[in-house]
Amino acid sequence: MLEQRVVLAVEVRRFKCANAGCPRRTFAENIHALAGRHQRRTRSQARALHALGHALGGEAAARLANALGLRTSADTVLRELRRAPGRKRKPRPRVVGIDDWAIARGHQYGTIIVDLERREPIEVFAGRETTAVAAWMRAHPSIEIVARDRAGAYSGAVDIALPAAKQVSDRWHLLCNLRDNVERLLYRLGPQLRQAAQQSRSVA
Repeated sequence: MLEQRVVLAVEVRRFKCANAGCPRRTFAENIHALAGRHQRRTRSQARALHALGHALGGEAAARLANALGLRTSADTVLRELRRAPGRKRKPRPRVVGIDDWAIARGHQYGTIIVDLERREPIEVFAGRETTAVAAWMRAHPSIEIVARDRAGAYSGAVDIALPAAKQVSDRWHLLCNLRDNVERLLYRLGPQLRQAAQQSRSVA
């Protein structure tokens, strides 16, 4: 049953080397198929914690794991995520989207950068100043395309750090700009449109 906690007591044989010149005097039996070195959980449990953490994050994953009988903490879940070898093999970002987000609206903002090809966030940091963004961009020379809003800080950061990168407007801001311009046009031409509508009704 998932809610039942199971503790395995494993006895490992230790061998003594008869070679006096060997730097290692004793050798322990290999149980890597069951658990890694200095680990207190099996590989299957570590994979379960990694899957929960990847789907839910630290706190929520720890709560669900404890309900399933996997005694753990949020810090342990996050350590499993950082320890996963697949995390180090992700390709370098090539097409990214960059935008700001409000930490305290009107007072403090942060920056989020998303890998648009993998569709996942790759960096979040406080501030949206040109120098901070340019420093991050300079550390990722593989970037070829940057989708952004019309903010001058982001445009300037890309120009400084990656002058060869192509800058494009992201889809959301294109639609937002189109809506704003249509609204302004309708507001400016409102009297003419009403007059044209009245004339068409009178002719009909």
